[in-house]
Parts: sequence; C-alpha cells; structure tokens
Amino acid sequence: MRVLVMSDSHGGLSEIRLAARAAGEIDCALHLGDFAGDARALASLLKAPVHAVRGNCDASPGYETEKVVTLAGARIFMTHGHLYGVKSGVWALAERAEALGCAAALYGHTHVSSVAAQGPMLLVNPGSPSRPVLGRKRSVAVLEIENGDVRPRIITF
Repeated sequence: MRVLVMSDSHGGLSEIRLAARAAGEIDCALHLGDFAGDARALASLLKAPVHAVRGNCDASPGYETEKVVTLAGARIFMTHGHLYGVKSGVWALAERAEALGCAAALYGHTHVSSVAAQGPMLLVNPGSPSRPVLGRKRSVAVLEIENGDVRPRIITF
C-alpha cells in the first residue's frame, strides 16, 4: 500500500496538485492539519480515501486533534504535533504513539521534513508542500506499507 502524507498545506491548492503528482500512484492519503479542510481537495484529486486531523491553524469542525488508523497491518498515529511540543522535541509524541500500540507517529507543525526513530518508534514529518522553512524544498512523505512494515520516503518538489 502506498500512502501520501501531507501537512501544513495552508490552502495552497496548486501546491497540493503538485504534491499529488510528485507522489505518483497512491492508495490512501493522510493530512496532518493546517488546513485540514485541504483534505477534501486532496481526496477529489486522488480519488482515494483521505484521513485528516486538525492543526493549530484549523477552526473547521469535524476533525479530531489525533487519530489512529490501521493501514496494511500497521497502526499509524496521526497528529499535527503542536499539542506535543514537537518544535522542542519528539519525546512526548513518541511516548503517546507507543502507548497506543502504533508502529509510526506522523506529525507536522514544524514545516521541516524528517524521518527519525525515537527508540522503537518511527517518526515522520512530511514538511510542507506550500510553506517550507529553513531553506527546505516543498515536500510530502510517501509510506510504503506491507504486512505491518512501514517504509517512509520524503518527496521534494
């Protein structure tokens, strides 16, 4: 299963289109907030299921601040990250995902892409397709998931 992970799109519809094109064939997408409503645009572009959570810039009702989804046998924790202080570190995020029995924690908020491990927990931040910071390129992540094994890759464009 190929999963597109996006965060911090901030209403950049042209960037969402570029990101979807750069990601290639996708079975499902996950939007990590800021603006969670962009998940609707993503769903119409991809013609695939999209799960979304609310970020610190979202006022849209109907989105939770965190969510666990099971994809191809892997439990994935989704959150924007602001409630876990990810700009200062990812320890609290990793601890929450581990407590929920997840294989990976996905977060945004920093606008900086990264793939890392905190103990046994895989941590993935897709960066931002519309407002990257620190001289980074626009980015999203793609997860290849098979039999519960999660392999992440950052896609820049």
